[in-house]
Amino acid sequence: MGKKLKRDTNYLLLKKKITANDVGNFLNCELIGSHSQKILRFSSAEKVWDNSLVFLSKGCILEHINSTVITNKEEYFKILNKTNDNTYLLVDNPRLEFARALQEYYSYGKSIIKIDKTAIIDKTAILQGDVYIGKNVKIQPFVTIGTEGFGFIRDKNGEFVSFPQIGGVIIEDNVEIAVGTNVHRGTLFDTIIGKGTKISTHCNIGHNSIIGKHVFVGGKTNLGGKTSIGDYSFIGMRVVTKPGIKIGKNVMIGFASVVTKDIPDNVLAYGNPAKIIREKPEMWG
Repeated sequence: MGKKLKRDTNYLLLKKKITANDVGNFLNCELIGSHSQKILRFSSAEKVWDNSLVFLSKGCILEHINSTVITNKEEYFKILNKTNDNTYLLVDNPRLEFARALQEYYSYGKSIIKIDKTAIIDKTAILQGDVYIGKNVKIQPFVTIGTEGFGFIRDKNGEFVSFPQIGGVIIEDNVEIAVGTNVHRGTLFDTIIGKGTKISTHCNIGHNSIIGKHVFVGGKTNLGGKTSIGDYSFIGMRVVTKPGIKIGKNVMIGFASVVTKDIPDNVLAYGNPAKIIREKPEMWG
């Protein structure tokens, strides 16, 4: 990917100064640690900077220090002796309260759309939010890129609360996206389509998906949010992936498969649910 496509993470910075105490008061929750802990930006548990606001839910690992962490008592006691320098806000539903904090404190800036002069974008395509498009990219009619992901969390009354989608989309060099495909922007970080990848018609690429280099995605495929696909893989038509699934390098997923578990490198898998059929020799990469 060229230098022009390098993503500046300053979009995660808050527009005003707040502290852990400010967020604790807003959420009306218990605070353990420094009330004056600065919060400069939002982060996810997978990638945390100093002075961030981050949520920690079941199964996540947090190794960073000097941040404000929204979590529940169960997870707090698990990590108590591992990361003592953080400040903690204890709530019942960390993801829900993080979404509420995002809505309260995050201010959207002006969208940034950067398109290399060699890219060919059909006039009917729709680009929203922050979108970075590399060299020799071809975008066919009625493609949408950067639309807000369909992310919601139920509150205690069973009603839906929107999880703001503040990430962007990076489309690397020589990618082609066919008619009617939708690529959602990331929640906090970016959705990425790797160099040379080809995506067929009427696909849905969920938020925070990361597709590697030279991947083929067949028509009407639906990738759940945060799906990861390794380099040189082939995804057949009408494949569906569960959110968060990781598919390895040089993998072939058969037509109309439903992928509910991670798939390792160099295998053929298909079915509902998808199962590994046999190993596949590594041909590229």
